[in-house]
Amino acid sequence: MSSDKVLAILARIDKESKPSIFSYFTGGVHWDEIAELYCSVAGYYKREKKWSEAAKMLTLSAESQLKDNNKYGAATNYQDAALLYKKCSNQDAIDTYTKAAELLLDMGKFQIIAGIYHKIAEIYEQDLNIEKAVENYQIAFDYYNAESIRNTKCPEKLAELSAQLEKYQKASEIYDNLGIDSMNNKILQYNTTEYCLKACLCHLANSDIISCKNIVTKYKDLDPRFENSYQYNFLSDIISSYENYDIDLFDKVISEYDIIYPFNPWKVMILSRIRGILVPKDTQLC
Repeated sequence: MSSDKVLAILARIDKESKPSIFSYFTGGVHWDEIAELYCSVAGYYKREKKWSEAAKMLTLSAESQLKDNNKYGAATNYQDAALLYKKCSNQDAIDTYTKAAELLLDMGKFQIIAGIYHKIAEIYEQDLNIEKAVENYQIAFDYYNAESIRNTKCPEKLAELSAQLEKYQKASEIYDNLGIDSMNNKILQYNTTEYCLKACLCHLANSDIISCKNIVTKYKDLDPRFENSYQYNFLSDIISSYENYDIDLFDKVISEYDIIYPFNPWKVMILSRIRGILVPKDTQLC
């Protein structure tokens, strides 16, 4: 398709989208056909890598489908448009995804809606708007649960970012639930001890040693493999240093385990906050 062909199609759309005496005798404006024409123009812009223009055409296609009372088709085009907007404008992508979700809500398509809010959350996270990311991960998580869909990535992100915002109780509860759910799942059971570790670290960051020890005891009772894991040994040493306010032991444990099992940025963040609890404020550097 050439640029001249695109201009011809747009001129045709402009003409056919306006009611006339002729259209009155042919059943009115054929919005389904106009929607297809917009999609064909979008295809041209996509090949030219003009993402904003392509997304705009898909949005106009969706609006045409709404005039034809095709809500599902409109929602699909809004999602396709949002995917293109992600290449050039995150806010436009979020706005367009939201339009799709609103249409799908009327149809009860909760699983698709969950996926949409998951994508919105990822965009906010990419933009470092952690509070909005948490808000939308929570919405996605609620919709996944409404459909009884097992999805670990969404709650993991919700817990991770909640802890980053110092919402430790919420994060710990999510990690604990993930740990319990994975315990008897052949595919996910190897993640159980890691979920337990993260739940406990959140409790320690929240100055709640009792809840931390209770979780360790619970997992020992429920999973005999737990006591043989590195996570259990690590937690035992960390809890000991925490209870005795032994910063030297804490640093020693961190150093030794980091050599064998390098900590990811999230654990470094949480452990740094826990260390801040152990170090008297009057000895901390300003």
